[in-house]
Amino acid sequence: MDIFRLIFVLRIRFLVKELQMQNACESFHAKFNKSFSSPYSNIFVFIDVLTQLQIDTYILMQNTDTKHQTHPTQ
Repeated sequence: MDIFRLIFVLRIRFLVKELQMQNACESFHAKFNKSFSSPYSNIFVFIDVLTQLQIDTYILMQNTDTKHQTHPTQ
């Protein structure tokens, strides 16, 4: 493989990763923005949304950790 083809392939891979990251961020922001009924919500509503986001993230992380653990066979 010549150097130009290698650079091209690496650049395409980088752009794909960057696009995936942008989609993940945009998805998060869209979901986060839908949690509020007005542009300037009450501080207590904002704290409730952040608390629920933290709980959801914690549960997701715990479920992911338990799936990846292997149990020794006896």
